[in-house]
Amino acid sequence: MTEPLRTFPPFLLRQFIITAVAEVGHSELARILEGASLPASLMDENTMPLLNSSQAADSYAGIQRSLRLYYGRGARGVLLRIGQNLWEPVLHGLNMGDRFSTMWVRAIPAGSRYKPALDLLAKVLRGGEGSLSVHTLDLNLLFMDASSPSTVNLSELQPVCFVTLGLIQGVLYWATGVDCEVEETACRAMGNDMCEFKISLPGK
Repeated sequence: MTEPLRTFPPFLLRQFIITAVAEVGHSELARILEGASLPASLMDENTMPLLNSSQAADSYAGIQRSLRLYYGRGARGVLLRIGQNLWEPVLHGLNMGDRFSTMWVRAIPAGSRYKPALDLLAKVLRGGEGSLSVHTLDLNLLFMDASSPSTVNLSELQPVCFVTLGLIQGVLYWATGVDCEVEETACRAMGNDMCEFKISLPGK
């Protein structure tokens, strides 16, 4: 099986770092990066445009790995909150076409917004290169990520894509005002071909 291209949109990396700083603090994140031998320049807004999508993917994965090591068992909650709070800042960096899509999602009936909102998230995370998709699963939905940069070179017994899980929760709440139950049922870090997230829709 061909390994998917490891990419992540650089503008999303910038928003991820800004959101991480808001969650853990600037000095704390600087210490975490230093302890993991990651450059502090990642926190410099002037550095972000210089990264290509592959370098952004490596940085995105490295920062998450560093946060997991630093916070241990508490890392899941930290990363989930970063993911949940990430969508609103991301909205401000979208191109005109995607901004139109956000208006369309919010304009259709609330009960019909779940899949279009996830389709929009998948498109934004793909950045034109990654492999993400949304599928109907019985009466629920399945969000699938075959590129998942945060799982690269990992071998874990449990799923690790807490930021993506939080992002899914965040975008669905933004679209519908409803808290949805989301579970990562497969993870590339566990040896699966894709990271899969099952979204249980309200009332289903």
